[in-house]
Amino acid sequence: MILALSAGELISKSEKLWIAHKYQESNKILRKALATTPGNVEKAEIYWRTALNLYDMAEGMSGKAHQARHDNYTRMGGLSKKCMALAPKMPECYLFYATGMSRQATQKGILNSLEKALEIEKNYLKVIELEATYRTERGELNILGDAYCRLGTFYRLLPEWSEIKRLYKIKGDKKKSIDMLRKAVEIEPGRIEYAKELGISLVCYGESTNNRQVVDEGIMWLKKIRKLKVLKPTDKIDKKHAKMILADLEMACGYSRDAQQDVSRESFEKKKK
Repeated sequence: MILALSAGELISKSEKLWIAHKYQESNKILRKALATTPGNVEKAEIYWRTALNLYDMAEGMSGKAHQARHDNYTRMGGLSKKCMALAPKMPECYLFYATGMSRQATQKGILNSLEKALEIEKNYLKVIELEATYRTERGELNILGDAYCRLGTFYRLLPEWSEIKRLYKIKGDKKKSIDMLRKAVEIEPGRIEYAKELGISLVCYGESTNNRQVVDEGIMWLKKIRKLKVLKPTDKIDKKHAKMILADLEMACGYSRDAQQDVSRESFEKKKK
């Protein structure tokens, strides 16, 4: 007699499929795991892993697949809330909630989503507060590293103007962006995404302050990516984007992998009218 796999065994199988970049197949296995009526902790893990698959599927879509991407990022939010309700101390729940919200913001445009900024920051910080430890063997998924990386990217994209702080209780901080991204790289030195985002934030800050030394460090990080090993499909995109930024450093401050952002003061003033 062939025994049915337990929820835990199915979750492990889904991770192997995720590592193999078979995201839809991984989610199919997670649906089977959910059907085994697992306990709360396992159920919460099924939810965040499903959100992870949705994220990676969306990140690999073409820029024209706007609605499909938006749908995936929106579903991530619902799944992550279920995860939080079942396991409020599971950091992965908060990471994928914040990630889904961040991507909805960049799809809509950062300047059109400022009212969500404080909640996004709060949830990334929660991952750090809970001291996430989960990582895959090769580090293509590192929950704490991802939190620092995405928080660093968030601080770069968010405008630094005092008016933003007055209106939304939060503003961007390019120095803090660099600090967060240095922590991400320290946690997982081989991650292409982390090195790319650090390089871009350094270029952004250096260009904004006319500090050539900082710009040169950013360029160094963007060039270093060439020698790093590709671990996941988005790494190939990130390598191309690093070259794109090197060819046009002015893109750095508004760079987001899914869509270049307009973060100009002029556009902000127009939106206020």
